Amino acid sequence: MGNPSRWRYVVMEGEAKARGVAHGEALADRTVESLERADFMSRQDTGLPFEFFVSKVHEAFDLKDVHEEVRRELEGIVEGCHNKGRTDVTFDQLVALNGAEELIDSWWPWYLEKHHGRGARKRREARPRCSAFMAIGSATTDGRIVAAHNSWDRFASGDAYNVVLGIRPPVGKGHRVLSRPRRAG
Repeated sequence: MGNPSRWRYVVMEGEAKARGVAHGEALADRTVESLERADFMSRQDTGLPFEFFVSKVHEAFDLKDVHEEVRRELEGIVEGCHNKGRTDVTFDQLVALNGAEELIDSWWPWYLEKHHGRGARKRREARPRCSAFMAIGSATTDGRIVAAHNSWDRFASGDAYNVVLGIRPPVGKGHRVLSRPRRAG
């Protein structure tokens, strides 16, 4: 029957690299789709392909400060994508994809001003992006955690947010983040 809600549930377990590989293998095609979508939106916002911003991640971000566990997980995602034949996915693309808003809305106007001496377009005003809540204890019917997030992002990216990641780190190295929902009945 498939998944009528169109939500994808992906569970990642183990050390950072193993979690990343599981993520990359399960979502290789979605990762490439996200990069294509980022390219469309980058061209719309700046007139430049997303690869321009990918080429600037080391200038825009201090990657030596990326936490080692995050780095290993990103490297695992790349490996997982490659395992599924998506060898066009790179570490720098994932960094740019995760930092796209900062690159395009903050770094790019600064870069234009500094390197080209021309007035950069005004940075976009902060606008509502998301809404979220979390309740625990007596605020819930069973005392367990209830959390929700609603993204109010642009239409061009809205249908991309249908993946729920469940994360299970090794025992003693953190806590499970999400369990797959129980089926009714």
